[in-house]
Amino acid sequence: MTAQNSRLQELARQVARRKKLLTMIQDLSRQADSLSRRVEELDRVRLKEQADVDHLEHASLARLFYQFAGKLEEKLDRETAQAMAAALEYQAAAAQLQALEEDVARCQRELAELYHCEANYHQALTERARVLKAQGGANAGVVFRLEDEIARLEVQGREIEEAISAAQAAGVTVGSIQNTLNRAADWGTWDLIGGGTLSDLAKHSLLDEAQHEMSSQLQIDLRRLRSELLDVDVSADFQIRIDGFLRFADYFFDGLFVDWAVLDRIHDAQQQVDDVGAQIQQILEELTQLQAAQRRQLSRRRQQLEELLLSSAT
Repeated sequence: MTAQNSRLQELARQVARRKKLLTMIQDLSRQADSLSRRVEELDRVRLKEQADVDHLEHASLARLFYQFAGKLEEKLDRETAQAMAAALEYQAAAAQLQALEEDVARCQRELAELYHCEANYHQALTERARVLKAQGGANAGVVFRLEDEIARLEVQGREIEEAISAAQAAGVTVGSIQNTLNRAADWGTWDLIGGGTLSDLAKHSLLDEAQHEMSSQLQIDLRRLRSELLDVDVSADFQIRIDGFLRFADYFFDGLFVDWAVLDRIHDAQQQVDDVGAQIQQILEELTQLQAAQRRQLSRRRQQLEELLLSSAT
């Protein structure tokens, strides 16, 4: 085995050890956190039990009561036993916690020594792949093919992430519009029972806000999302029509029929925005599934390449 191949094998062992240490630290830290809370609780119990003993041993109403009843010694023995048991339980848990913390510290020290191993390992793999491709043969062809697939999957992953980001941004805007329309509907309902000019002003201010968000920010977000989806295997067809909300009639003919008409238009707008929100949520779910599949495939290809390079180094 050449020095280069030997180094690659050693780095592979270091990377595996680093992964194991990370898992161990995570598990030990969870145990330590749980035990730390337990130690704090046991310490409170210990202090309480010891305080009960102190009250009986020194001048106190409790001591006088049990002394008068002729049960001081019995009570003191019982409380002392409970205090000792609580102290022992606390000490045992505290010792376990200290041991856990020492294990975590030991793992972290070993992990620090392996800080650069993963970067060095990938560098060694890259060098091994270069050597194999230069040598030619069957392995070289497999390396070329796997590298091409990995590059393609990495590009696809970035495209999916960008589409998810665009969908999330559009979802936030839809949520804001839904909230605004809900508030406008509340004022519209109040207007039906005689809210007057104040409710009209509040309602139309909110409708202006919703219309502005729909005609500006939401359209920007949806265009960006539609553009990002062109790069991935997900389609979308958004359509929002914003009708006028009979503002003139509502201000100057403040009657029940007109108020109902405006409220009905608000409900129509809510339904349209809800439909778009549902579409965005469906797209997010599809993108998430696509991302999971892409990551699994990328992981398999990387593992196949890694195994090929390692096996050729033995």
